[in-house]
Amino acid sequence: MNHKTLVGSIALLLILVVLASGCGKSITTSTSVIIPSHAGSPIISMDINHLMRGERSKLAVYEDGYIIRTEEKGLRLPVYQSEHTPTRSWYTIQLEKEELTGLVDFFQNSGFMDMNQMYVFVGEPTDNGGKSFGDNFVTIIISYGDLQKSVNASAYLTYADMPFPLNEIYDRLWDIALEASFILSEIIPN
Repeated sequence: MNHKTLVGSIALLLILVVLASGCGKSITTSTSVIIPSHAGSPIISMDINHLMRGERSKLAVYEDGYIIRTEEKGLRLPVYQSEHTPTRSWYTIQLEKEELTGLVDFFQNSGFMDMNQMYVFVGEPTDNGGKSFGDNFVTIIISYGDLQKSVNASAYLTYADMPFPLNEIYDRLWDIALEASFILSEIIPN
């Protein structure tokens, strides 16, 4: 092996070691920002999963009206491409007492408590004789006093297609989630 080949092989090996160790990633962390959290369990929560999009959202509503929304994106492979880097972001908002009371009242009076635990979309017929399904999986839970209920819906093409009042509760919670302020984002470690 000549000198140029040896030097080239060593340089290539060093580059591979640096990339494999993660030193080639540009990750910034800040110790001055604290990831949002809250004492106690949420009284209302909504989990949304989009398997094919590689996205997951969670909304947690606490008894004092404090809300934390967590968004995870880029969860679908291949994660090694920069456009698919998995990230997690946090958002928060504080509901007024009247808004929270109205939300809890809607759970109680809308028929949510009488819903089945699971709803699965049967599919929409396609031209080739198959069926079309969505990739959304939604779970909405209330755990507040006497109101204890969890309802799941999966494979609906749109949220509007979910049974009432689940679709209306989804809309109300998502509207609140969109008003939340961005707090922090991080790259999800492999």
